[in-house]
Amino acid sequence: VLRVIDLGPGESPHDSLWLIESNGAARAFVGDLVYSRMHGFLADGFYEAWLANLARARREISPETTFYPGHGEPGAARELLDWQEGYIRTFVDAVRSTVGQHTLSDQALTETVTARMKAYLQSEDLLFLMQLSISPLRATFEKTAAAG
Repeated sequence: VLRVIDLGPGESPHDSLWLIESNGAARAFVGDLVYSRMHGFLADGFYEAWLANLARARREISPETTFYPGHGEPGAARELLDWQEGYIRTFVDAVRSTVGQHTLSDQALTETVTARMKAYLQSEDLLFLMQLSISPLRATFEKTAAAG
C-alpha cells in the first residue's frame, strides 16, 4: 500500500511524505520532515507548523517505521521525530534568546546561536542552512516583540 500524506507547511511551504506499507513493514520517504542529525533550514519561519507535522507523524505513523529523510541516514521514526523536535526547539530558543540584544553584531549573533546549536549537534553537516536561518527568524521575533 502506498499513501501520500500532504503535510502542508513545515520545513518549507509545502511538505509531504510517501508511506509504503508491505508485509507488516513500513517505510516512509519523508523529505525534509526530519533531517537525520544534520543542521536544518528554518528561515521560512514555519517552525510551529513543522512541530505540528512532527506531532501528526507520531500519531499517524507507527514508531517502528523506517524513515528515509531527504538529508542524512535512514532511521527509526520515533528516534528521528524526537531528535528533530529537539533540534527545532533548541534553535528557536537560541534565536529567541538574542531578541532585544541590539548590541550584538551579525557575526556575534551567528556565533552565539551556532554555539548553542553545536552543543545540540556537533556536526558541521549543513551548518550553513542553520546559519542562514538565524537572521530571518530573529527579525520575526523582533517584530513580534515590538508589536506586543
